[in-house]
Amino acid sequence: MTLRVFVVYCIQFILLGMMVSFAVATPPTIPELKFDLYNIKTPQLIGIIIGCIVFSVTIMTVIYLLYASGTLGRAWMEIANDSKLGGKIKKEEKIAEKAVSPFQLQPELYEHLLEAKYSLPINLDFPQIDSEQILLKKLEDTDIELLFEACNGSAQYHESAYEPTRLWAWADWGNIDNMIDNNNNNNINTYPWSSIAVFKKFLSSYSDNHFTHIVIIEKIYKKPIGLISLTNNSPKHLSINIDYIWITPAFQTKRRVHEAIYQLLDWLFFKGYRRVTAEVEERNIIARKLFQRCGFFFETILRKHKVIQNRNSNTAVYIVLNSDWQDVGPKLRSYANIPKKELVKAIEIAEAREITNNKDKVAVVNKENDKVKKRKSNKK
Repeated sequence: MTLRVFVVYCIQFILLGMMVSFAVATPPTIPELKFDLYNIKTPQLIGIIIGCIVFSVTIMTVIYLLYASGTLGRAWMEIANDSKLGGKIKKEEKIAEKAVSPFQLQPELYEHLLEAKYSLPINLDFPQIDSEQILLKKLEDTDIELLFEACNGSAQYHESAYEPTRLWAWADWGNIDNMIDNNNNNNINTYPWSSIAVFKKFLSSYSDNHFTHIVIIEKIYKKPIGLISLTNNSPKHLSINIDYIWITPAFQTKRRVHEAIYQLLDWLFFKGYRRVTAEVEERNIIARKLFQRCGFFFETILRKHKVIQNRNSNTAVYIVLNSDWQDVGPKLRSYANIPKKELVKAIEIAEAREITNNKDKVAVVNKENDKVKKRKSNKK
């Protein structure tokens, strides 16, 4: 009930009270009207008193109902908000007069994000991160041979031989030019899993400043078991994209990839990135479910976004923002069975392997270490 409706109800009840008092006080024959306040007849006096009582009770009842239902309080709040809003609008109008663009009406980013925007390199300097079951590191030439064995379909670990297309079916390996055998002048099979030479050519075809390969190493076997490819690194906009990810079938059910994604996201947001996207083929249901389990949010479908293997490909886009990480991070950490102590350990090792001259980053690591020491002392 608004203030306008309240006023209408009051007027209606006043008119009703006047009609009742007039009906009670009016005799069968209407005499000449005389306004004599001192010589009011008894029927007229009774009618006036009853009318006043009805009017007073009605007004009090309406006010009580408005108060009890909260309508009266909301009406006063609306009046107060309107007055405040008027002042705020005037203030914004003054700011808008001075603003050069609409973006200046919004608050600026936090200082550490602005610092990251100008300090993050195009060629991502990814450190070695030691987690609970795996080790993450930037791809090196010494890793390529063992990485090829993990994805070429051969029997690895406790898994028997498998069809390589289980890993490569959705990959963009159609951009590899035909390789020529100079001795026999014949075309070589250009599937990435066909030979180590083609596999190297596949990796080198993506080797630019905006592309980074991250190797997943199993700590027990000390061998590569998977690969995460990061693309479209944009320090200017503090965003980066997970383009392709695979893990050898022997470890696909052991949540190693979830652990790798957690450590990767934790490091990216720690460095100042605001947006991490994952682009997968629309029909790749396994990859889509993986990113959903890791806390990514479905954003959109990009129709005819890419040409993969010389054919049209629609892209499903999943995102996770730095503002989401506070809720998504603990859930993913729990799902991947990562103890809390590994968080500080991972940051510690990552920062120790970098050339850090930034006092703020070192202070963050020291702060986390102090928290761990306090927890241990409290337990004792």
